[in-house]
Amino acid sequence: MTKKIIYSIVLQMLLCLYMQPTMQAQNLVQNGSFEDYVLCPAGNASAWVIEHWWSAGGTLDYFNACAPTYVLGDIGVSTPLNLNGYQPAEDGVAYYGGLIMRTAFENQREYLGTELIDPLTPGVRYYLSFYTSRAIRNYQKAAAANIGAALSMNYFKDTTEAVVFHLPPKVNMSAIVYDTTNWTLVSGSFIADSAYRYLYLGNFYNDAQTPHEYQQFPDIAYYYIDQVKFSSDSNFVDLSVADAQEICTVGMAQGCYSSSCPDNPIELLEVFDLSGKLLHRTIAENNTACFNEKLKGCYLLSVTFRSGYRKFLKLYSNEN
Repeated sequence: MTKKIIYSIVLQMLLCLYMQPTMQAQNLVQNGSFEDYVLCPAGNASAWVIEHWWSAGGTLDYFNACAPTYVLGDIGVSTPLNLNGYQPAEDGVAYYGGLIMRTAFENQREYLGTELIDPLTPGVRYYLSFYTSRAIRNYQKAAAANIGAALSMNYFKDTTEAVVFHLPPKVNMSAIVYDTTNWTLVSGSFIADSAYRYLYLGNFYNDAQTPHEYQQFPDIAYYYIDQVKFSSDSNFVDLSVADAQEICTVGMAQGCYSSSCPDNPIELLEVFDLSGKLLHRTIAENNTACFNEKLKGCYLLSVTFRSGYRKFLKLYSNEN
């Protein structure tokens, strides 16, 4: 084998390892860790300055290390120390905060909204995760459950009226989040039933349906939220142990692929080049799909499960 051929093979292998395919998973929300802003926040009720996000209900707060820690002797909206507590960001130096429940005002809520990069595809399984942390300071000592994410076809305009949307949450933390030191992961998956365009974060249950505890009256359950990830690829988001266990693995023997979950079998196998061009498609039978064609170079093998979950495998071959 000549040096030229060896060099060509090594180069193809390196390209296969390091090139990012055009079909790679993406976050369907922009600025998911809230690092980008139109203006550095100067005070509370400033969620409107977050790039690609808006206050869809109530007067949400935006916290970023770009802001001074103290303003005229008072604690400001910086991180990690701010007017609602002390919490380093889960990712980067920014996050937002809002009330989940308020004991003195029935069903008062605050919501943050964003438009998805692309509408969802009905029938496809999506995975969503974000982190939350309870803030306690002065009158904000209550703890509550039902911090979640909901989807809609409709754009809810920025308003100071904090009311319950009554949207059914697709992902929800049903347990009370007490932790004020660490970030708590909220994650889950669902199969899209509509081509949703907008994502909203907050509490989508009324007071009677929301487990909570408070130390005084009036009291507020206030939470920080950071690092929102939303994708059709489970490998892209952060999943809890329980959610991760629901994801099936792909086994391969003699060119045939199968699912590790009998109740969630493989239904489709597809092969693409790195530009996204479809090279091969096979409909699975009895949880088995085979691909034995000899392809040279780097390519992507996609298997689709009955649940709609799609898994990509990057493969390399130097067969002639």
